[in-house]
Amino acid sequence: MIIGIDIGNYATKTSEMVKFDSKATNNSLLGKNPFEAEGNIYYIGEGSYDTEYRKVKKKYLRIMFLYALALSTSDINNKVVVGLPISQYKADREEMKQLLLNPRMNVVSLNGIQRKLYIEDVEVYPEGLISVEDGILVDIGGRTTEVALVENLKVTSSFSIPEGTLNLYSDFVNLINSRYGLDMKQSDAERIIKHGLKIDGMDADVTFAQEAFRAFVENLVSQIQVKYPVKTLPVTILGGGGQLLFGPIKRRIPNAILAETPVFANAIHFKKVGEAKWL
Repeated sequence: MIIGIDIGNYATKTSEMVKFDSKATNNSLLGKNPFEAEGNIYYIGEGSYDTEYRKVKKKYLRIMFLYALALSTSDINNKVVVGLPISQYKADREEMKQLLLNPRMNVVSLNGIQRKLYIEDVEVYPEGLISVEDGILVDIGGRTTEVALVENLKVTSSFSIPEGTLNLYSDFVNLINSRYGLDMKQSDAERIIKHGLKIDGMDADVTFAQEAFRAFVENLVSQIQVKYPVKTLPVTILGGGGQLLFGPIKRRIPNAILAETPVFANAIHFKKVGEAKWL
């Protein structure tokens, strides 16, 4: 099977619409859903996020890769396309490919069921470069934001900002902690954004903490406007952070559009890249 896997800093997504938090640990208080691979037992979605900037150096990268594959296919033989941030692509592409290819044969156990996964081939592709003929692509991920100018189906310029949703969630929660004397964690941010915050049973105002998002959007939009002709080209926003921040970005860039299935856009495009290469 040909599969696209987007191993994000915040979440891992696949072209088969599988999504899980990019966290792993060998120790679990709950001990639910153990995943056995390479002679060890892991608990995926638990533990802490890996703050390593270079994706290829992340501790559990290969484990995330195998877990995503196990959830996405029942086939033994698979060909996979994964991604790297544009800023890391040239330097780390070959190392990433070899890391995921070796060993090719893997025996894993998911929910107590043992199976084989054979990696026939791996292709590494720049993140955020979904199919557009002309336009500006903005991929807001967990630790990086990648911006690229595409002309005649080719990337003619790009830049990277070393910030993403993980940084924003951390800043957001820190502002709330400082105001109310709390000790919440980065992982609480998404829940607060969706459902609000109650303190001692009473609704608490968190609108002031949106300053973390406003500052990020202002900086991002300013850099895009300086570097690229935003008024004459479509600006496509993707990624989990893109979905979160599309509203304020749209207010500043009226011609911005949100990619279809923005969270899975990279993984889906990776699969298309694989089909073009291997079919």
